[in-house]
Amino acid sequence: MYLWRCLRINVCKQRVDGRRAKASRFAPLGLSLKIRVVYGGTKVNQKGIAPLIIVAIVVVAVVAGVGIYATTHGGSGEGGGTGGGTTPGQDNSGTTPFFGSAPDVTVNLSVPDAYLGDYPPATFTVTNTGDPCTVSYTIFQTAPQTGSFSLGKGESKTVNVTGLQVRDIGTGSPSVQITASNSYGSDTAQASTSFNVDVKPFDATLYIDSNELSSARNGVMRALREAWRWLQSLLSPYRADAYTQFITPDSQTIKMIANQLSSRHPYDSELRAKEIYYWLIDWVSYDYEHMSEWYLQATYPVETIADQTGICINYSMTLASLYEAVGLDTKLVVLWGGQPYGHAIILLYYPNLDYAYYPFNDGWMALDPTNCSVFGEYNPYGYTDWDTVSI
Repeated sequence: MYLWRCLRINVCKQRVDGRRAKASRFAPLGLSLKIRVVYGGTKVNQKGIAPLIIVAIVVVAVVAGVGIYATTHGGSGEGGGTGGGTTPGQDNSGTTPFFGSAPDVTVNLSVPDAYLGDYPPATFTVTNTGDPCTVSYTIFQTAPQTGSFSLGKGESKTVNVTGLQVRDIGTGSPSVQITASNSYGSDTAQASTSFNVDVKPFDATLYIDSNELSSARNGVMRALREAWRWLQSLLSPYRADAYTQFITPDSQTIKMIANQLSSRHPYDSELRAKEIYYWLIDWVSYDYEHMSEWYLQATYPVETIADQTGICINYSMTLASLYEAVGLDTKLVVLWGGQPYGHAIILLYYPNLDYAYYPFNDGWMALDPTNCSVFGEYNPYGYTDWDTVSI
């Protein structure tokens, strides 16, 4: 049997097998289309096929476009918001939608040099190269500070940080954490900075009472003190109460110096204690040449300040005198055992500070101005015994 198939598409109207076929119309294109299938001599008319063919072509094109986009933009990637400061940003690659992008932010933090207790005018700048976003930030220093703002594409914003107080020297450097987000994703960045912190310049020689210094250096009286300390050292070399006579908070020199050092912090006991501590360890140098000579153990704080030198007991007696002069309670501690030489430190009573060292606890924190450059640090150095006296 002879089979044949014929497909004819007639635009407008045509005559087929001697008859006029009414063409179907496809309104969107303004075309009259007719499909005739002849199978075994039987004619079958199919109307409305053209719209389906066009729809199929569009679908194929869209699928092909998605495949090409995924091929050129996909992958795990390393980029997408590298952030700023010290911490990389969140990875945004491979996730960017068709018509937008996630934020891409960097941050820089700037803090000028300052003195202990100051409020330096810190600033940080955020730059966004991604789409517009909302930026949230947290400043870490004494107490965390938070805030937020909007940032457009290609924009930068500088934020002034207020209330950023310097509470210590060499520690507590501020940092800023940034989180930027929009409907397409998020990015993070972090920055920290170190800056120079110092105590206010202070010349103690301007406040030394000449009469007190002359009396302390009187030859006869000094000889008697040295003889007394030598005798005590034979009977009980590590008695802390043997040194209390040399702790002089009522000295005019000590009062003037202590009041001047603490005048910047009249209502902040912690900063007063730190200001005095850091000034003393900067002003006085350790006397390695005479570290084992008895006369240094029988000197008054006014002498230590005037000479700008001393050993551990001089550091401790002077610091205790300065603290007691401004109302800070102290104890003198003499340590021995386990080491070839004894040592002296003080205890400062300040229960709100977390510097207490066992076994000097219950609100008393150990301060070692001879060996420790950071307030609150203390190393027992293997000493096994100690004697303590309240001032």
